[in-house]
Order: sequence, then structure tokens, then C-alpha cells
Amino acid sequence: MSTILSLALIVLPFLAIFLSVLVGLRAMNKTKSAKQAMKRHFIVLIFSLALIFAFTMFASAASASSAAPDEEAPNAETSAAQTVSSDTGAASGMGFIAAALCTGLAGIGAGIALSSSAPAAIGAVSEDPKAFGKAIIFVALGEAVAIYGFVISILIWIKLPSFA
Repeated sequence: MSTILSLALIVLPFLAIFLSVLVGLRAMNKTKSAKQAMKRHFIVLIFSLALIFAFTMFASAASASSAAPDEEAPNAETSAAQTVSSDTGAASGMGFIAAALCTGLAGIGAGIALSSSAPAAIGAVSEDPKAFGKAIIFVALGEAVAIYGFVISILIWIKLPSFA
């Protein structure tokens, strides 16, 4: 039973990611309007995040139920240690989700910022080469958003209970 559970915990998130990419590609190919495609892709993203959250809760519940002893605990210290270990699994899972969301959403925000600022900067520099310094600042500000998200996700990752 434990091997099947371990295999399911490894395979299910990859299956969810694969299916979400597949559905996202299908939605993008069927839609001709960029606005409609973004709406559909956002719905797929929300559905994927809900599945990954459900898998994390399932893994946390499964590890807590498998860690429960068959017999009564001899003293209060061992039962308290088992409670802390099951809470640590849920906290680690939520921490990893938070770190991934931090990096992913910051990357999406940086992409949106760069999609409008980079072409404008290129146009401004092509008209007036002296405007290069001002234009590059706006592009760098858009890229900094992704770097900030990455740094915050590293800070979250360091504070996870499994790494303390």
C-alpha cells in the first residue's frame, strides 16, 4: 500500500501539469482572439493550481494517516512528536506551493511588464539614440519584478520546517 501511495504522490502532480498544459495548448489553438485565449488560459491556470493544492492536501493527509501508530502511544511525548511531524508535512507542502506561486506569478508579471515596455523602449531608442539610458531603466524595472519574486521564494524555501 505504501508503494502505491508513494507512486501516486509522484505521478499525480506530473499528470496534472501535463493535462493542464495540454488543455492550455488546445484552448490557445481553438481561440483566434488573444483576449479570449488569455481568459481560457487563466481558467486552466486556476484549475491546475486547485489540483496541485488538492494533491498537496491528499499527500499531507496520507502521510499523517500512515504515521499514526496501530497501538496506543506509551506516553505524551511520542504522540506530541507525531503530531508535530504530521503538521510539518502540511507546512512544507504549503511552503513549496507559496514559493512556486511567488516565482511563477512574479515571472508572469514581469512578462506582462516587458511586453509593453520593451517595444516602447526600442521605438524610443530608434527615434533618439540619446534616450537609451532612460529606456533601459524601464526595461530593467520590469525584469526586477521577476528577480524580486525569485528572492522571496528563496526566503520562503529557507524558512520551511524541513530545512530548518
